[in-house]
Amino acid sequence: MGGSVGGKSGGQLVKRRGMLAGVALVLCGMMLTGCSRPGEDEFKRRVDEAFVCKGMEVADINRLDSMPGIYSYVARYNFQYRLTDGDKAAQDFYAKLLELAEVKGDDWKAAVNAPKVQAYLLDECTEGAQPIVESMFEDVLTQLGEKKTAVRLPVAIPVSGWAEFMPGKRGWDITMHRERLGEELVYSQQPVKRDVLVKKAAGSAKSGKKGGKK
Repeated sequence: MGGSVGGKSGGQLVKRRGMLAGVALVLCGMMLTGCSRPGEDEFKRRVDEAFVCKGMEVADINRLDSMPGIYSYVARYNFQYRLTDGDKAAQDFYAKLLELAEVKGDDWKAAVNAPKVQAYLLDECTEGAQPIVESMFEDVLTQLGEKKTAVRLPVAIPVSGWAEFMPGKRGWDITMHRERLGEELVYSQQPVKRDVLVKKAAGSAKSGKKGGKK
């Protein structure tokens, strides 16, 4: 009978030791993950990969502060999202979007939600980049809706936000990010005449239809 009690207590002791060892391993893992963080190059690369769009690029990334968590790493940052070729590409970039919008009458503001525009953004931009490009395009549409004779074309916009990073197979992966767009857009040095921009979009649409017929 005494042997039975001793066997039970010994088994419980082994179980407790096993549990404590497991807890210790988890705590060690948590501490290691929490104290580690992506290096500067890795951080910039991951942010850059989250905001990809044809004709656009991330520039001047700054990591403002960070907070290592138990399983993740949270960082606050800002950067400038801009047209890769700047002023030189601005007319073609917005003319392309206007061509896809197929605006009828003066319903300019609705153009950003046009099916072909949204399809283009889904195909050419990552999820993070889509609302940024939409915001820049909306600025152009607002000016067209106000019937301004000269339109200032946005070439860059300041972006600030934070992202959560988790250790992954390739190092660190961005699992969540939230952005806020700055109100002070950077415009091309020379505004373009409204008629020139609209005609360019219409001309691109016509040439596209001719090419399709062939």
